[in-house]
Amino acid sequence: MTLSSTNSRLGKHSSIHPCFLALGVNFDEGRIWGANDHCLAFLDACEALIKTYEAPMPDASATMAQSLFARNFGPKLQTHVEFLDKCRPLAVTIHNTYQFLKQTLNQLDSVDDWEECRNQLLSAIDEYRRTAIYLAREAIAERASESIRPGECICTFGYSSGVARVLERAWKGLGPSDVQMANEDLDLSKRSSSQDATLGEITPREITSLSHIKESDQTTLRPNVPFSVLIVDSRPRFEGRKMLARLTKVGIPCEYTHIAALPMLAHKVSLFTILSLHSPQNELHDRFPIDPHHIYIYHNK
Repeated sequence: MTLSSTNSRLGKHSSIHPCFLALGVNFDEGRIWGANDHCLAFLDACEALIKTYEAPMPDASATMAQSLFARNFGPKLQTHVEFLDKCRPLAVTIHNTYQFLKQTLNQLDSVDDWEECRNQLLSAIDEYRRTAIYLAREAIAERASESIRPGECICTFGYSSGVARVLERAWKGLGPSDVQMANEDLDLSKRSSSQDATLGEITPREITSLSHIKESDQTTLRPNVPFSVLIVDSRPRFEGRKMLARLTKVGIPCEYTHIAALPMLAHKVSLFTILSLHSPQNELHDRFPIDPHHIYIYHNK
């Protein structure tokens, strides 16, 4: 949802920043989901709020607390977080991020210069994004990829950026260092979000062509651990299409199927992966759009 459409719907004179208005609507309608995506979108909105937050009009009766950026911005941020929570109960990662922002504001309490405090807060957000999300994801991917053995057929459900990173790392073998990959993710985070949206819109014909890419057409390095992936998908989002596009792009042999056909294909699977590498979420019911009997067959196999 664009900021202009959000303003026209919810009012230009709202006390909530337009970025948070759009984010709240997207949360409510399920356009953004997953721990990492929730947290990154929240951090982007916070950065926009920090950059546009202006000092109140000078007043002779203003106290020292009212003249400091950290003490002025704290209640403002709390109002916006409460707005998001009303739109949809917030994920654990957003609560943790909000606590980090409050702690950072407390540390900047003695900074008198507004611009200096603003810049330090923005720098802290960049560092948090790099270390708490990207570096953490790479550390998990490095550890989890070690459990994949040659010749295995790995089954995964839907799309998870963390699971995709594990499979990519295991397929490529040795690659850039964790710090380098995290810095690349930080620089390209906004660009990749738009690319992911494009990958999500794949026609059935494109799925067929992607799942039958010839080995001679692959341009990736020789895999360190050869394996294949069975991608299971279901309504309503069909996010497995995005997983299929991402994995075939690096040359991983993939097979795509609907959840209803899993019992007929489960015999070839040697490793069922976890569905996600995210922290525990309070929207888990959205991550499992599967009937109970399918879950039983999935685990029974």
